[in-house]
Amino acid sequence: MNCKNCDTNLIPDASFCNDCGGKVIHKRLTIKNLLIHVSETFFNYDNKFLQTIIKLFTDPKDVIDGYVKGVRKKYIDPLGFFAISLTLSGLYFFLIKNYFPNIFDFMMVTSDSNTQMLTQKIIEPLIEYNSLMYFMFIPLAGLMSYLIFINKHYNFTEHIVIYFYTLPLLSNMSIILNMLVYLIYPKILLSFSVFYFIGFFIYMGYVLTRIFSLSAKQLIIKTLIFLPFFFMVYIIISIATVILLILFGQVTLEDFEPPS
Repeated sequence: MNCKNCDTNLIPDASFCNDCGGKVIHKRLTIKNLLIHVSETFFNYDNKFLQTIIKLFTDPKDVIDGYVKGVRKKYIDPLGFFAISLTLSGLYFFLIKNYFPNIFDFMMVTSDSNTQMLTQKIIEPLIEYNSLMYFMFIPLAGLMSYLIFINKHYNFTEHIVIYFYTLPLLSNMSIILNMLVYLIYPKILLSFSVFYFIGFFIYMGYVLTRIFSLSAKQLIIKTLIFLPFFFMVYIIISIATVILLILFGQVTLEDFEPPS
């Protein structure tokens, strides 16, 4: 019998290939062993996925700086981690669109019907193209980080690695917590989103402090530099999004006119 991964000749009854380390599959695929494989991959304490999540909270430098410096086997790679996040994000927005369409009603900052209708028109295509926008935001975050920490010896690609790990983690946490809040007490969903946004910045400050060994003074200075960058990029993205929505007919200029 040969290994299905590298075609190396295997010893009888081998559980793993002695050349590539791949697991030898002796049984045909069934629902039962498929579920067992999924459980082993994602939910065992010692698997890479769970360990990556734990370490991104407790010691993000070990995950991110380790990968940048060449550690490849200890944790799940950043693109793989991002791909899992995209899957969860896609499932989340599928559920919202088809089963919880009023979830955003609890996040409206106004009771004006015209504003709510415009917001809904903007939100729907953003949900539709969420994965694409999510993917495009990571290089922008990496660029901002690179410019702010240009003296810290991380190149642009290495800064992108930071956000391939941290943004999926925060996205997954947001998905889980948003659904729990919505199912338990939806009236506080808007307030929760504001506090989560604050938590987002606190976590990113923690990660960057650990990676670049920043003092409290350095962190404050870098934050003050970052905020104008962030709001400038946020405004540019918002304007570009509205222009694209108008060009593709999702909204019209009349939608922005105040009610008579």
